[in-house]
Amino acid sequence: MGISGCNFAIAQTGTICLVTNEGNGRMVTSLPRVYVAVAGIEKVVSTVEDAFLLWQAASRSATGQNVSVYFSLSSGPRLPGHADGPEEMHVVLLDNGRSRILQRGYGDALLCIRCGACINACPVYREIGGHAYGATPYNGPIGAVLTPLFAGELASAKELPFASSLCGACRDVCPVKIDLPRLLLDLRSDLVEQRASSGGERVAMRFVAGTMQRPQRYERVSRLARWVTRLLPGKRGYVSWLPPPLRSWSRTRVFPRFPVRTFRELWLGRGQRDGS
Repeated sequence: MGISGCNFAIAQTGTICLVTNEGNGRMVTSLPRVYVAVAGIEKVVSTVEDAFLLWQAASRSATGQNVSVYFSLSSGPRLPGHADGPEEMHVVLLDNGRSRILQRGYGDALLCIRCGACINACPVYREIGGHAYGATPYNGPIGAVLTPLFAGELASAKELPFASSLCGACRDVCPVKIDLPRLLLDLRSDLVEQRASSGGERVAMRFVAGTMQRPQRYERVSRLARWVTRLLPGKRGYVSWLPPPLRSWSRTRVFPRFPVRTFRELWLGRGQRDGS
């Protein structure tokens, strides 16, 4: 038995499409006596023209090719007189929460054709890598949206919607124009309504918000932070160890020391030098 996924399933002809650059998909679809294709319901497209259009979009957005090297089409078992092909072909259409995602208003995320363009453009993904998004095959911005949705409970992957700078690069490069920043903001709103964050996190965020809204408090906190970072171990302008609860950060990354003079102090000094 050969088992494969599916890039596109054409409703017009009952054809399963596999996009590869190595040709290994044909070994799965042609050599075994029984071939089983597992396709999410969002992979179904109406016509052959739709499949070809998306094939071109996926190839260009993923690797810069006009089209991939192989585009394998399977429309059924081997017919009498055919030299190869499976004796049986079965297609399994998988929902696995996709209807629920559509009902909750996140159906745009299911338009993804898995080209990876958003991953290539995402500055957060370039820093943290794919393993940070969990066991799901979806990484990067699209993974930050789909992983919590497929899990059913947003709180089980509550960190992912916040793992984004919302710079919009993913939306700009997406060939099917998925508005990923909007979906991430919607997920954040849902998490806030569900009070998915811990009490300590909510207190910390209220303190940060209050500090950013009050210039005098902001200046006092900045002076305290400069004084603290000068006492912590490190070199070349960076701190190599942070106390709990920030210790996990310094285990794998360095933290820049706060500058001796703030931007406001530098700006005021500039004005004095200019005589203004």
